Amino acid sequence: MRSSDARGALIAAAVVLFASAQTPAPLQPPPLQMKIATSPQAATAESYVALEQGFFKKYGLDVTIETAAKGAGSAVAGIVVSKAADVGEADIIALCAAAEHGIPLSVLAPSNVYFPSSAAINVLAVGANSPYRTGKDINGKVVGAPSLEGPAKISAAKWLDDHGADLATIKFIELPVVTMAAALQNGTIAAAMISEPALTTAGDTVRVLGRSYQDGYGKTFQVSYWFATPEWVKANPEAAHRFALAMRDTAQWTNDPKNTERYGLILQKYAHFPDDVIKKMGRANYGLAIDMPLAQPLIDAGIKYHSLHKECPAKDFVAPTALVGR
Repeated sequence: MRSSDARGALIAAAVVLFASAQTPAPLQPPPLQMKIATSPQAATAESYVALEQGFFKKYGLDVTIETAAKGAGSAVAGIVVSKAADVGEADIIALCAAAEHGIPLSVLAPSNVYFPSSAAINVLAVGANSPYRTGKDINGKVVGAPSLEGPAKISAAKWLDDHGADLATIKFIELPVVTMAAALQNGTIAAAMISEPALTTAGDTVRVLGRSYQDGYGKTFQVSYWFATPEWVKANPEAAHRFALAMRDTAQWTNDPKNTERYGLILQKYAHFPDDVIKKMGRANYGLAIDMPLAQPLIDAGIKYHSLHKECPAKDFVAPTALVGR
């Protein structure tokens, strides 16, 4: 090649390189913004894990979390319905109660699920020195529950009914979970539904009368779900689908025993559970995909024990963007 030709080739190559350097790289689409609502309990910590472990970011979501300190599922449902949050986490009873009042909600992903072998993070307890041993022993007594309509009260009623109690003689009263152990010790109530971390905090001052969730249903069942209004899902199908994918990955990570220590640190950061409690308390399990028949036993018990007043087919809640199937 002649020197003039070589110089020409070099100049041409330089021009191409200069032109390509001036062409901007394709811009990444900005993450989809989303506000979600949950409550600070061991069974509802999934969103904190998704945020800390980067699962929201993985699916292009920029998420902020609002914590509903009181009211649990019903309070979160109210936050979502009022449009103060896009997506929330609540028990299936709260979703059915909303439907009874003409407020449809759409399930995007599962949250807390119970297996027969799951840790007892919700139990029916009595005082450590209580003489009560069976459901029949609670006849004529007072039982504490965090809500008079929610899954805890329903599960307590079912366990007592299944173990010889006469529910017509038993009075349920609503108490904050953190006060249950003290109420048992001073005799204000005979039994109480206590959940983590209050159960571990109570230590040897209480005794488990029944594992009301596992014993009451005897098989795998779904307690709570991530949901949104149908209007939001219709307007934001991509965000809804990405959210479902993020929660699937979060459930896989959280359910893995090797991540227990890291999970505890996340709980400490967001729910402010004490270090000694974190190390001892039972951990929640989370569902990987929606299987609505797993929610029906709890719904049916809700109807039987008068927390719900109409039939509520679980299958009617599934959003079109949800990940359905085991």
